[in-house]
Amino acid sequence: MSKNHIELRHSTGSDDWLKDHLAGSFLGNKGTDGFDPTALKYLWPGSLTQSIDNAFHGEWVTSPDTGPYKIADFSFAPDLSDASTIIPPVVVKPPPFDETADVRRTLHRIADEALKINAHYRFYGYTRPEIALGPAGVAGPDSGWANGTIATQCASFIWLAAQHAGVKLEGPGKFTKVTDLEPTDVVLGAAVNGATLDGLYLYTAAERQAAAKWLYQKVFDIAYNTAGFWGQLFTGAPDDVANQLCNAFASDWTDLGNGGAGDSDAWKSTGEANAVSPDNLMLWDSPNGSGQGQFRSVYGHIEELFYLPGTYAQVPIYRWKLVPTKGNLTGTVTANADVTGANVSLLGSGQQDFVVGADGRFEFTAVPAGHYSVSAGLNIAGHWNSNTVPVEVTAGGTTDVTVPLQPPPEVFRTVTISVDMDTNWSSVWAHSDHPWSGTKSVKVHPFWSHGHLDFGGGDTPHGGLGFDIDLNADLSVTVSWTASEVDDEVESTLNGGANVPKDAGLGWSGLTVVNPDAIDNDHTTMSFTIHNDQG
Repeated sequence: MSKNHIELRHSTGSDDWLKDHLAGSFLGNKGTDGFDPTALKYLWPGSLTQSIDNAFHGEWVTSPDTGPYKIADFSFAPDLSDASTIIPPVVVKPPPFDETADVRRTLHRIADEALKINAHYRFYGYTRPEIALGPAGVAGPDSGWANGTIATQCASFIWLAAQHAGVKLEGPGKFTKVTDLEPTDVVLGAAVNGATLDGLYLYTAAERQAAAKWLYQKVFDIAYNTAGFWGQLFTGAPDDVANQLCNAFASDWTDLGNGGAGDSDAWKSTGEANAVSPDNLMLWDSPNGSGQGQFRSVYGHIEELFYLPGTYAQVPIYRWKLVPTKGNLTGTVTANADVTGANVSLLGSGQQDFVVGADGRFEFTAVPAGHYSVSAGLNIAGHWNSNTVPVEVTAGGTTDVTVPLQPPPEVFRTVTISVDMDTNWSSVWAHSDHPWSGTKSVKVHPFWSHGHLDFGGGDTPHGGLGFDIDLNADLSVTVSWTASEVDDEVESTLNGGANVPKDAGLGWSGLTVVNPDAIDNDHTTMSFTIHNDQG
C-alpha cells in the first residue's frame, strides 16, 4: 500500500502484451518458435501504481510499443488451493496491537522506496532476486522499453523496497541464519543456507525441479491447445514455448535459434536458489519481539482482505491562523459482538489509525479543528462490519462519538460456483477419461453489477464452462452459461441460464456437450452449483 486503503504499488507482467510479442509462424499462426527473447526477458509493465479500484476492476494502460492492455492482477475472490480448501486473499501487516508510530513510519519508508523503484518484470527474479541490488539487475540498451529499469517479480519487488529502506525482515544480519527462523517458519518449509540474504528463503534443487516440471506441462498444454494437432506435428511449438519459458525462470536464458532456449531442456537440471515468493511474505517477523532472539521487524500478521468500492469522505481545508486550532476526538466502537481489534481511521487528519480493545474506546489527540469522517471496521464472523460517521473537532475541546458497526449491506453479493466435469474420449486410437473440478467466486454490487467466471482446461479433449453473472434490483442474480467441448478447437457448445434468488442456491447436473465428429467421439458431462450469498 502506497496510500493506506486507497493505492498500491506493485510489479507485474502483462500476459496479453507478451502474447503480442511472438516469434516464428506456421501457416499464418504466430508463435511457433516461442516468444520474442527480449520481450520474455523484460516483461512490461513492471512497476505500476494503481488505485485499489483499478487494481481490482482493471485499468487500461498503453505500452511503449503496443496496446492498450488491461492490467487487473489483484483478485479479492478466494482461491481453491485443492479439491477442498478455499484460501481467502489476505493482507500482510503488523499485528494490530503492535503497530506503533515507529512501525508505521517504517512502513511508510518501505512504501516511499517502492514508489521510487522503476522496474521491469523478470521471471529470473524467482531464481536470483538479489540481482536487483546491483548492475546485473539493470536492463541495458538492448532491452527496448525496459532500458534502465530494475529486475523484479511481484514478491521480490516488495523485498527490494524493504532492502532500499534498510529494513531487516527475518533477522538482524545481512544473511539469515538457521537460528533466525522461528519453529513455525520451519514447519511451513522455510530453510536457509550460508548465502541466504535477509528476507529470502532457500528452495532446494528438488523443489525447483518439481515446480519447473509443473510449469513446463502447464505451458505445454496451453500451447498445444492453441497450436492444434497439425501445429504440434510440424512445428513442435508447444515444446519450444514451454522450454523457453522454463529456461527464463531457471537461468535468464531466452535466446532462440538452433540450440537456443526453446530447443533446450537445460531447466531440468536447475539447482537450489535463494528467492522469495508471495507465500514467503507471511514468514517475515513482527514488531512484538516474538522472533528468534526477540528480533523485531514490521510484518508478521495476516488477516482476510475485504474489498469495498471507493467512496468520498469529508476532510477539512486548512487556512493559516494564529489561533488555537487543535482539539481531541474520543469515541467508542460498538457492535453485537466483541469489537477487539476494530480499526479506526480519522480520514483526512494524517493521524495513525487506532486499534480498539474489548471496551471499544479510541482517542485521537492534537487534531486540527475541522470537520472529518471517522471510519471503523472489523471482520465479524467472516463479514466486514463497518461504519463511517461525520464528526467536528473543535479547537481546545474534546469531541466524543459512537461508531456502531453495521454488517455489510445486502446489496454486496458473493456468487460462488462449483463445477465438476468429466470428458470421455474414445476412438480407434485410444481411450481416456479426463475429470476436472473447481470452485470460484465473484463479487457483484450496484457499483459493479457484472461478473464472469471460466472453468475447465487441461489435456485435450476437455470441457469448458463460462458463466456471466448479473445482479438484479431484487438482489437475485441472472447467471448465463456457455458449455463447450474443446479438442483442437471448440467443437460444440450449449447455452443456458437461470435466476438465483438472494441467499439461495441452484444445482444443475447432467449437462452433456458432444463433439459431433464421429471420429473424435468425445463428450463432456458437467454438473455445477451456484450460491448467491451476502458478500
